[in-house]
Amino acid sequence: MPAEPLPPSPHHPHGHHHRRLSHGARGNPFVLTLSERQQAALAEFKAVLQARGAYVPPGAKGEPASVDDLMLVRFLKARRWEPPAAATQFLATVAWREKHGVDLLFREEVGPEEYEQWKQLYPKWTGRRDKHGNPLYVYKLSVLTSAALKELGKVPEEVRYRRIVALYELLHNLAFPLCLSVPIRPPSSSSPLTAPPPPPAPLPPNSIRLIQNTTIIDFSSTSLGSMFSFRHHLAQASTLAQANHPETLGSIYVVGAPGWWSTVWGWIRNWFDEQTRAKVHILPYGSAELLEIVPRENLPKAYGGDLEWVYEDDPAWDTD
Repeated sequence: MPAEPLPPSPHHPHGHHHRRLSHGARGNPFVLTLSERQQAALAEFKAVLQARGAYVPPGAKGEPASVDDLMLVRFLKARRWEPPAAATQFLATVAWREKHGVDLLFREEVGPEEYEQWKQLYPKWTGRRDKHGNPLYVYKLSVLTSAALKELGKVPEEVRYRRIVALYELLHNLAFPLCLSVPIRPPSSSSPLTAPPPPPAPLPPNSIRLIQNTTIIDFSSTSLGSMFSFRHHLAQASTLAQANHPETLGSIYVVGAPGWWSTVWGWIRNWFDEQTRAKVHILPYGSAELLEIVPRENLPKAYGGDLEWVYEDDPAWDTD
């Protein structure tokens, strides 16, 4: 893993953390081909979970496994491919889902009207993808006005927690499956499709497409006071993600970071492990570097792209 990636940069006008972005390995770095050791770890992980009644393998008549390999690899990768540690975290997540009735959230608890009321206060999917096929989210923190925070403060904590859980369920049950169901278009492709796209190309043997969400966090017009008021809620979200949705959070691009960014980073850096901190990139507002990660047609105009999308909008689906 990379060393601590965020030292203060004297070249940034505010001394913010900033470094040049790169595409990573040639091809798609989110396609993970398992080594023999990793394949053995996955087999052992399945056996441990099956013995505990938490995994049912594929059936003889083509029935799918109770948990797909993508989910299992997320837990293994988060625990450095150690099956016992991964099993401990996985079983804790199963217990957490049962305790909070996660599988019933959208069927019985969170209705469309409620979702429409509070979705503006949380990260939103643009409906578009980055160059590796990961869903692109935006979180515009200026929506956390004093009035919005006052109303949020009236909401019981257990209800606020349920909202965070619901948003992660949307990510796993809507954004990820949609992005996995279509091919990853080459970065140079900008012509509209005239027919439905073909299914994604088969992966190489023993490979997993480890899809994650890419997020732009927009600090412009945000006050330190609002961030201080919202910090407990943000801490809950980060803790929930790392404990129950490992290897889901992808790269985070912070734009419009104010002069007090170092204060906020001092609060939040301890919410994340070193692997997650390595994914945080601080960019000057208007930086062209986002175009290295997101196709121009998929990047909102506010961040240097051509997409007609603002934070208040619903997802703007791409041609796939």
